[in-house]
Amino acid sequence: MPRYPKPDAERRNSNRPAFEWTILPAEGRPGPPPRLPAGRKWSSSTRSWWKALWRSPQAVCWAPDDPELHRLALLHEVVWAAAVPPVGLLAEMRQIEDRHGLNPKAMLQLRWMVAEAAAAPAARPAGQADRARRDRMMRLADAG
Repeated sequence: MPRYPKPDAERRNSNRPAFEWTILPAEGRPGPPPRLPAGRKWSSSTRSWWKALWRSPQAVCWAPDDPELHRLALLHEVVWAAAVPPVGLLAEMRQIEDRHGLNPKAMLQLRWMVAEAAAAPAARPAGQADRARRDRMMRLADAG
């Protein structure tokens, strides 16, 4: 089972991490989104999804002409137009989303953190969770 990086305040090992966290701005990417690929009539739901996608904090790390994001838009269009979405296309969408940090697991793997959430791990001193757990265990041992 893969282990994902913890925020620096929760780490037990004092070794310097191999990669630093990338702090993403909470307001997302400024400016208008890039245009969807030409040569196709896009549905209004795909156009609004595309705009929302490019307003996300992760969008600051993407290239506007990324072919994988264009493929994701095409898959979005096909999957949501189908009465029963093909499972293989859903799996492909998930893989592209993972590569671009569009879910919490992918953000951990890429070591991306949204600016507002970046302050939360540092606010708790290292070891505080361990002490609280030990205190609970001691109370349980004393009671039983």
